[in-house]
Amino acid sequence: VKVPESSTNADYSITVESAKCHRYVGKLIKNVTIEDSPKWLQDKLTAIGLRPVNNVVDITNYVMYELGQPLHAFDFDNLNEGKIIVKEFDKEVEFETLDHIKRKCEPGTLFICDGNGPVAIAGVMGGLHSEVSDSTTNILIESAYFDPGSIRKTSKQQTLQTDASYRFERGIDPNLQAIAAQRTADLIIEVCGGESEAGITDVHTIKTETHQLTLRKSYVNRLLGTDLSVEEIVQIVQGLELEIVSKDEGTITFEIPTFRPDLEREVDLIEEVGRLFDYNKIGSKNQGIFVSTEPLTDWEILQSKTREIGVQLGFKEIYTNSLISQKEALNFISEN
Repeated sequence: VKVPESSTNADYSITVESAKCHRYVGKLIKNVTIEDSPKWLQDKLTAIGLRPVNNVVDITNYVMYELGQPLHAFDFDNLNEGKIIVKEFDKEVEFETLDHIKRKCEPGTLFICDGNGPVAIAGVMGGLHSEVSDSTTNILIESAYFDPGSIRKTSKQQTLQTDASYRFERGIDPNLQAIAAQRTADLIIEVCGGESEAGITDVHTIKTETHQLTLRKSYVNRLLGTDLSVEEIVQIVQGLELEIVSKDEGTITFEIPTFRPDLEREVDLIEEVGRLFDYNKIGSKNQGIFVSTEPLTDWEILQSKTREIGVQLGFKEIYTNSLISQKEALNFISEN
């Protein structure tokens, strides 16, 4: 997929007013024909447990599963003033979603709005007013990156988890939005007809760059209980598409792509090494365990029996933080 150049479009505008939206890409397609999807597309969706809706909605779902980027299609003619505004409200908002439920959304919920008001709960579900229907002829594709914590909070508040929110909550590639929008547009034109704008409208509030992680051979072997060389480690992780920046006898530095947001620390990479090496190949070792030969005191026996009785009665034991007064704490401080 060739990534289109970012441009402005006189037909619509995109404004992002919240830092909870890191990136918002829009692409307009006109004169589409809404009908049932071709059999090949319906078969692919059915095979993964999705119900076909119509050709445009089916294509957005197909690309989401293909690339991992959630997408949404608006009926462009129902967007007031051709505006897309990503914003929060400081008051409770009632909004009717695609499932015909009127939801009370708490202050701080992120919305996609047009010139009149909300048209979608960002990253979770669209609204009835702007949904793609049989009479739709012009559509606006949304491909965005929303803050995972914000989407998770909204999803939990509404007890509503969708395929889109599931992915946004866990973090997606923050540099995939333009590619996904273009891939969706290409398929829509192929299946539904119509013409798309030459470029895209791409609005960033936060740009995410790649970062580097250094892996120490000694740390890998200590945590995994292995005896791997640097070359063996490189061979193991070669399928992860990580670029090697540098390496020596004891360390390897990798460039971490943005499509792996889960690789934040050295231990995350070590987990990948263990998984790909195969944990079953790692031999077991006997660990030295200190066993006390001293008999239990009366107090320890009482504690043990109390726990057993509590469990039998259906209680659960918890360990809380020790809360003592400052005066008591001072008794443990040495005068020296």
